[in-house]
Amino acid sequence: MIVGVLVNAPVGHHRWKRRSRAEGVGPVLAGVLVLFALASPALATQIGANFSNNTISRSLGAAEIAGATGFRQANWNQFFIAGGSASDLVDDQGNATTADLTWSGNGHNDIIFSPSTPDSTLMSAHIRSTTGAVTASVSQISFATYSVVVYFDAFNGANEAIHEVAVGGTTLFGRDAANATFPNGGGEGDFALIPTSSTVDLGLSTPTGNYMVAGLSGDTVNVSVDLAPSSTADRISLTAIQVVEIPEPAPLVLAVLGLLGVGLSSSFSRRLRLRRR
Repeated sequence: MIVGVLVNAPVGHHRWKRRSRAEGVGPVLAGVLVLFALASPALATQIGANFSNNTISRSLGAAEIAGATGFRQANWNQFFIAGGSASDLVDDQGNATTADLTWSGNGHNDIIFSPSTPDSTLMSAHIRSTTGAVTASVSQISFATYSVVVYFDAFNGANEAIHEVAVGGTTLFGRDAANATFPNGGGEGDFALIPTSSTVDLGLSTPTGNYMVAGLSGDTVNVSVDLAPSSTADRISLTAIQVVEIPEPAPLVLAVLGLLGVGLSSSFSRRLRLRRR
């Protein structure tokens, strides 16, 4: 519908500016689409590897969902030996990928959490080393960019475990305090993220944490978990690893926003011309 708006003019010379009620809708629509784009990103593919125990059953069922907030998934790849390799890991939908994994430790440990949940199962067992770092490498990654999530939890008892975790070119430090365990009861909210500012071994002042996240690109990522010099524990642990795709924005949303931008520009130009008359 078109409505008339009276504008200032000499008496006897009324000028009417034509304005469409559609004007002003464009910016609102743009905001709605931006919110839609943020709320509806392309689904991210996740690949998870859980290092379990070869003597105590600590495996996740294919449908069980576990992991820190923002990285929870089903279809974890399960490994029950201290060192080895695996090809064509499955993703969170159970589909085979091109990703391959190698890992190295010299034993296992197991922590009993109660109640038993998928999250506590994920964190309860791990490969460990008493002679050097536990290492893992994921190769043939098909994602352009991705996040790597590394979980760890020392079997440290009354000792202080200060983990030094290296992912690609990022190294962070996280403390597993003496006589404390993660998670506290085995719930989703019991994962503790190491802050990205924790880049120095601060001994007992090192931030508490049992997982870290690093953003990377390239088809291979190397992971190393070691004990920092201030640590009094003697066992290094690696519980699980995830490689999580960082998806590109949805192409359809980008196309619509592009067309909307052209339409808004045209509308703005038309309104300027009307005002100059």
